[in-house]
Formats: sequence, C-alpha cells, structure tokens
Amino acid sequence: VSTQSTGGLQRGIEVNPSFSNNSFKVSKTISMNKSLLLSAILLFSLVSYFYLHDVQTTNDKPKQKPKPKPGISDEVNELKQSVEELYAITESLKSEDMILGEQLEQLQKLLKAKAKEDKDTPLPVPTIAPVVTTNPTTKNIEEIARKLKYYDYPGKSKEPKPLQTDRFILFDSWTAGHNNRRMSLEIAYAFAYITNRTLVFPAPDYFYPIMTPTVFSELYDAVDLRAGVPAMELADFKILPNYEALKSDIIFANFTDIPTCESTFVVPKIPDNNTEEYTKMMEWRYPRANVGEWGVQIRDTYTIPRWNETSVIEFPVGTLFCHFYLLFYFTSESRIQFSDVTKLIRDHVHFKPEIFDVAVKIISELPDKFSSMHFRRGDLQFKENRNIEPQTVFDNTQKLLLEGETIYVATDEKQDIFEKEFVPIFSRRYKITTIANYSHHLRSVPEVWIPLIEQLVCSYGRVFIGTRQSTFSGYITRLRGYMKSNADLDRNFYWTILKYPEGYETEESFSKHHHKTWNREYPQAWESIKD
Repeated sequence: VSTQSTGGLQRGIEVNPSFSNNSFKVSKTISMNKSLLLSAILLFSLVSYFYLHDVQTTNDKPKQKPKPKPGISDEVNELKQSVEELYAITESLKSEDMILGEQLEQLQKLLKAKAKEDKDTPLPVPTIAPVVTTNPTTKNIEEIARKLKYYDYPGKSKEPKPLQTDRFILFDSWTAGHNNRRMSLEIAYAFAYITNRTLVFPAPDYFYPIMTPTVFSELYDAVDLRAGVPAMELADFKILPNYEALKSDIIFANFTDIPTCESTFVVPKIPDNNTEEYTKMMEWRYPRANVGEWGVQIRDTYTIPRWNETSVIEFPVGTLFCHFYLLFYFTSESRIQFSDVTKLIRDHVHFKPEIFDVAVKIISELPDKFSSMHFRRGDLQFKENRNIEPQTVFDNTQKLLLEGETIYVATDEKQDIFEKEFVPIFSRRYKITTIANYSHHLRSVPEVWIPLIEQLVCSYGRVFIGTRQSTFSGYITRLRGYMKSNADLDRNFYWTILKYPEGYETEESFSKHHHKTWNREYPQAWESIKD
C-alpha cells in the first residue's frame, strides 16, 4: 500500500490495497516465506565463508601439510549436507512463492468479479423502524433539488480554465477523514485562484474511515472544479514535457501555523503601519482581542520569498488544515476580494451532482418538515462528546425540537448500542430515522459517498443539532448557509453538548464573528457572497 511522504512529486499514484482478509493472509505468507528465504541465503553465505576460509588457510602452507584434526572431515561433511539442504529449501521456497503469487492474483481477480456481480446488493446498514412518509411526487423532488443544489444557477460557466503550464500548486491533504481533507482542498484551491496557478490534485488516498483509495474527482464535481481554476491530476502533471525542469524548481510551503489557523496571508501586500488599512487588517485578524496578542504570522501573499519566480509551490502533508476564509485578508487595492473567494468555493468546490441526486431522493421520502442531528461519540477525541449520554442529549435539545417530529440522525454509533441506548429515549417524543431506512437508494452507491449523502440530508432539516468540534457537523452548518433559497431553515448553531437555551451564553458557541479556529464554521463563509 502506498504511504504518505513529504511531497506530491515523491508520491506514487498506484495503490495496492488488500482485497480481503484471505488475500491479506496470502500476502502475509509470501512475506514470511521471503523472510525465511533471506535467512537461508544468509546462513548459506556464512557456512560458505568459513568453509572457504579453512581451505584458503590450508593452501597458504604448501610445504607443511597440517595434520587433520580429529573429526574435521565429519564436520565438513555435515556442513556440506546442511548447505545442500538449505539450497533445496531455497529452491522450494522460490517455487512456493511463485505459486502463492499466482494464487493471490487469481484471488484478487475473483474478488473484483464478485464485487462487480454484487454491485446491486444493498449496503449493510443498521435497521431502525421506518418512518411513515408521504409518497414523493415529481414536483416535490424538483423543488427539493432546486433548494439543495445551491451551486446550480442560470448563466454559470462550465468552461474549464486554460492551464498555466509553468506555474503550479501541489498539495497533500490532511491525513484524516473527508472533511479535514476537504478543508485542505479548499485552501489549495483558493491559493491557486489568488496566485493564478494550475492546481494539481493529489494521488489517491484513504478518506477515513473508508479504506478505499479515493481521489477528489470521485467525490467532487470535476467539471466545476476545472471551471473555477486551472486544474489537473497528478498523473497528468508527471507526463508534462517540462516535468523534469519543474521538479528542480520547487518550493515546499511548510507553514506550521496554518493548521492552528494562526496564519494571515494578505492580498496583495501588508499595508503600511499607522494607516487605516493596516488598522482594518489587524481588527479583522484579531476579533475582540488586543492587537498582537497571538503573535501570529502575517505574510504578503505575492511576495513570500521566491513565490513569484518559482514554478511549483507544494504544500506538504500536514500543512493545510483550517477554514480557507480565515486565512486571507484582502486590502481595498486588491483586484480579488474576500467575497470573490467565498463565492468561488461555494460555486466550484462541491459534491458531485450524483451525490446530491441520492440525497434528494431520501429527503423526498421524509416528511415535508423534519429536523436532523449528528450524534457522534465513537472516535471523536474530545471527551465532552465521547462521554455524553443519550438522555443528556434528549434533555439538551427538547426545547429545540417539536413533539412528534421526525428526526433524521446521522451517527457513528454501533447498531446495537444505538438501538439500545438512543432510540428508546428519543422515541418517547419523536420519530427516529437513519440512513438504514433508505438502503434501497444506496445499492449502487460507493461507500465513500454515504457520509456526504448524510451531510446533505442533514443540511435540509428544519433545525440541525450537531456535534461540537466535529468538522462533519461544521460543514453541514455551512451547507445550510449556502442554501439561501430554503426559507424554512433555522441557521443558528446548536450542539448536542449544550442545553438550549441556557447553555448558549458563551458567545463562541454561536457567535457570527470568527475566532480563528477550525472547530466550527462562521457565517462569513456564506453571508459575504454577493449573488
């Protein structure tokens, strides 16, 4: 399996994942046999060395033939016999290795054929009691699609931007789940737009927890991605005629303060001190804080050393993690403004239309008015969420939800725990539904799409209650902000961990002003857009 490295130029694009537990065992057996083969060869070399050394020592003294030591012939014969046995073993292992390799290849082919044969088999999802819904109509589906597909509007250009063949941005996305990788994509996309460079998408990688190598074009609309900025795949970049020259003219933009959201890239350059523009910049950078309190880096985007002269700028793995709109400040003299970039990301960095289509079908089978919730405890590193009990969530959200209302719940809970601990409590007051009830829409859907489909379904709820410090929940709040045509949405921020209304006294939990942190979204991302 290909692994992460420091840069996209060094990363391979072929990935060889294990196809099943059986194939993993075969691969493991081959590795063990190869280890044994190497051990045998090493032992053979040692025996040969001592045997030849003994012969050489004897040949160096031709005038005086040494008397053989008692039993030396027997020892030599035994060593010779051992060498012959080891040689036989190595030949046997070579043959077995070839056989196992052929068996592995056959097994992989069978598994691929089986996966193709079973593509219409429903995915294994939990089974929760279905919610009674009205039958969807064509008009209903069209109305839902119009509201949900916020990026689709008349007059929008789909023409790809011409490639900049001597100026590129490469990046490796943050090593985690889809939403963290999406944040990397958005930052790199914004940099490509602002610096007028061709964006090179990274090689296939794993979008936790889905262990299938995936590229962004499998999740995002490739047509719109290329219509916003010049873009290409890493494999195409590597076959450019000037590729060798490009490899020698590269800068690694390893800014360690981006993941902590403590970078500010000023476009086009930092204003002079003691000017009104400088004061505005500092007020934007430090909301409700003393200027200079955080001691962060402020950089001229166009004059970072050698950026303009360098052909390739590469952001290594572990660099791009923050909300794109918290990193850039645009002065009044900039030809590009903040609203241009937020509109760019909304219109061009979005899920594939086919993913939206599946979500529309599911929403059409839900009641006209429903609410949604993201209930995550499993792998989240924050104790406040990991240890929360369903009864606490029920108490915290009771004044937000309507009695008898249908609640669509996106959750990572194991089926038995969810049905045992969550459903009985919430079913006393609400109708609970999950992705399980809509498996008939998921039969030919890639597994890696399902979390994205759930985000879209949740974004359509009357009220959405998320898991605080989850980027999955955070992006749902942004999607709701993008859907300006849906007047039924309550776009306030609500969390399972906070009791409504008394738990919302801390401004950071619901404020519309950014606090330079990644663990929630801010309305600047959508309210700044000028349509």
